[in-house]
Amino acid sequence: MAPDEIALALAAYCAREKTAPGEIVLHWFPFGGWEKCLSLIGDMRDGSWPPIDEEEHADDPKEKLKQKPKPPMAKAAAAEGVSATPPQAQMVPGGEPAAAGVQPTERSECQLIDGKAIAETCLAEVRQSVAQLDAQGHSAPSLVVVLVGGHPASKAYVAKKLQAATACGLTARVEALDDTVSTNGLLDVVHNLNMDDGVHGVIVQLPLPAHIEPAQITNAVAHAKDVDGFTPQSLGAVAQRVHSPQFCPCTPKGCLRLIRSCGLPLRGKEAVVIGASNIVGVPMALLLLGEGCTVSICHIDTADVSLHTRRADVLVVAVGVAGLVKRDWVKPGAIVIDVGINFVADSTKKSGQRMVGDCAPEVATVAGHLTPVPGGVGPMTVAMLMQNTLEAKWRTVGNSVSALEADEIVRSFEAEEAAS
Repeated sequence: MAPDEIALALAAYCAREKTAPGEIVLHWFPFGGWEKCLSLIGDMRDGSWPPIDEEEHADDPKEKLKQKPKPPMAKAAAAEGVSATPPQAQMVPGGEPAAAGVQPTERSECQLIDGKAIAETCLAEVRQSVAQLDAQGHSAPSLVVVLVGGHPASKAYVAKKLQAATACGLTARVEALDDTVSTNGLLDVVHNLNMDDGVHGVIVQLPLPAHIEPAQITNAVAHAKDVDGFTPQSLGAVAQRVHSPQFCPCTPKGCLRLIRSCGLPLRGKEAVVIGASNIVGVPMALLLLGEGCTVSICHIDTADVSLHTRRADVLVVAVGVAGLVKRDWVKPGAIVIDVGINFVADSTKKSGQRMVGDCAPEVATVAGHLTPVPGGVGPMTVAMLMQNTLEAKWRTVGNSVSALEADEIVRSFEAEEAAS
């Protein structure tokens, strides 16, 4: 084919499918070089596709491109921000297993993962397990939240945790301290909670006042009660990929469940995590590694973040920069988990601002699955905290484990057997 024929064929195809030419070349070049790309364009010019065995070539990128043309994003979605629901990215109910939580729309376009619905499923599982404890004559799991000062956002987060705990049948209370408390004074409170057999889970609400080093306090929580999963022992257990870490950090644990809810195989897939914090980024990368993904972490010193994200089948963003991830950063059909919580000015809102994530609205026109903000990761973090508190209680009941933990152990064994 002559260059002008290639250009004409490519232009005709893009006009028909409403797809950017650069997207085709970027998507195809890694899979077979320019010869394959030119061959594909020739097929486009003819208006037909070579016959493909669906089972044998389930991961063939040509088939993916054929199945998922990317129409332009509706103006209404841009006006509403990341949390908006564009026509091709409809919100659907959540739950597991078997890819519940995401259901295809008529055009099988981007599917918003309903974190609220999936979180409700998780909380229902916790309620059922708490009822099992009660039937066996055991007390309810007990959670204590240590709150230092009166930071409005912290108080709001704590209120949500207490509300969820009550709804699940857990007992929960706040240990409120003045923001002038000393480091030693706060350590004494944590130590007393560690020694209280009636308390099964302890979390220290962050952020802390500037004069207190957060790691010194969170590391002081007893490992058996570290339901936030912040201690070195908890992170180390995730890194060692033991069958059931004592406690996995809540946000990454919730993100993984959202990813699994998409019903797509993860083993062998490329995963990229933007953000290298010990609370989200690092444990998230370790969990994806445990799922059999090839994992990259991008951080403040990464020279070209988009170079990595464009090849990611799974992309997790946890930076706290509104609109950081643009459309051309995302591989078509990727699972995108937006952990970011940011506030931007919006005169239409009573508060004068609205919550958005780290992904720009137009990401919904290219991703296969996307978590909205709000309503995506946030509810899952709270639900996973309830699960961890439940597990802490079960570990005090002889050598028993809950049905939830048993399921996770079985899943880990099955994953190892599949890899061997």
